[in-house]
Parts: sequence; C-alpha cells; structure tokens
Amino acid sequence: LIGGLLPPGGGVATGAAGGSALAGLRAGIAVLGACGLDPDFGLSADRDGEARLKQAMAAAAAAVIVPASAAKLGLRARYRALVPSEIDAVITDAAPDAVGGYLEQGMEVIHA
Repeated sequence: LIGGLLPPGGGVATGAAGGSALAGLRAGIAVLGACGLDPDFGLSADRDGEARLKQAMAAAAAAVIVPASAAKLGLRARYRALVPSEIDAVITDAAPDAVGGYLEQGMEVIHA
C-alpha cells in the first residue's frame, strides 16, 4: 500500500501522499481496475482521487492493462482516469463480438 486516504467503502488509497509516492517510481506494467471502461471515453472511476491515482500509476508505467468484466464494458463512471489511447490492453470475459470498439481504439483484447 502506497499510503494516502482510504475512503469509506473504497478499496484504494487516494490523496496527495499516494500521488507523491508514485511520482518517484517506474513500473513495467500498471494493472488498473475499472469502474467503467468505454471504448470512446476510456477508463473511469467513481471518485476523483481514484481517477488521479490511476493517472499517476499509468504515467509511471511503460504499459497499462485493464482487467474489466463484461459488466464494466461500455460504462462511464463519473471521473475519467485515462483516455483510450493510454490503455494498451484489456483483459475481459466479454464475448468476442462485444470488444470491437476497443480493438478499433488500438487496445489489445485478451479473453479470459
């Protein structure tokens, strides 16, 4: 855990402390959870702090992978974390015919 604030009901620490900790790190891959993943809007989060932390994690990584269930695809949560061009790959259980928009945006789609 990198530090920061853990909001009630939240599963991710947010805030300045977390962003500062990530500023000095470099990772090969960032695996970012999704509240929503829309092929045109990108990756989104329910809370602003969570979106900012995802942005910092993506900036610190050479590649970004988003595991997202079929239920999360096509959803737009309140705060955009990443635009589609910032996402390298999506891992999903969605049917192959449901991921065309992600492929069109240049994302690799891995079916699990």
